[in-house]
Parts: sequence; C-alpha cells; structure tokens
Amino acid sequence: MSNIYLGNITINLSGKSLPGEANNLKFSDFQKCDIQSFLKESEKGEKPKTITITDADQKTILEYFAEKLVLIEAGGGLVQNPAGEILFIFRRGKWDLPKGKPEKEESIEETAIREVEEETGISGLKIISS
Repeated sequence: MSNIYLGNITINLSGKSLPGEANNLKFSDFQKCDIQSFLKESEKGEKPKTITITDADQKTILEYFAEKLVLIEAGGGLVQNPAGEILFIFRRGKWDLPKGKPEKEESIEETAIREVEEETGISGLKIISS
C-alpha cells in the first residue's frame, strides 16, 4: 500500500475502500477538488488526517498528482548511528529528515551529504545505500 503525504494529511492509494473507513473518497470526486485549496483547508484541521482514494489504480492516481503538483528536487537522507537510532530534525513545527535543494552543478548524492551536514552538524557522512 502506498501513501502520499500532503500537508498534514495522508492520502492512501490502495484503490479499495477500507472497511469501517469513513474517509473513503472516489477518485472521480477527488479529481473535482482543487488540490491547493484542499491543502489549505487540511492545514486548518478541518479535513480528515487520512483519506483513502478508491476506484482507481495507484498508477492512475500518481499520474494525476504528477500533473497537478510541482516536483521539487531535494537530497537528504535517513541518518542512523551504530545503535540503530535514527536522526530527525525539528523544522517548521514538525519532525522531519534532513534534506534540501541541490546547489548549481551538485549531484543529488553531494546534496544529500551537504544538507545533512549543514542541518545536523555531523561530519564524515557516507551514503551506504540509495
């Protein structure tokens, strides 16, 4: 099951109604709403925290989002110490993973290391998988 995270809501892409789930929304109905307005409303806490889009496959739903939203390239990563603890940063009132936009002529791997170092103060990082 895949999810899309927009603002403070989770959009479940299962394509099937979940039993007992009050927030099922048909894809055809979701297409009628303006995503930007939907996000602004969700930030007010007026909308459900999780919605399940039904009656469409994941590929169709993802293609719809790709048409409607702007892709922002960023690099960052999951930072884990030898004890298996994961590093998060507190940014804009929420816990998040360190990340940021690439600088001119910088690869996404270089961006990931630079951003994590800048935002956490940790040095000597290396990418072990991507």
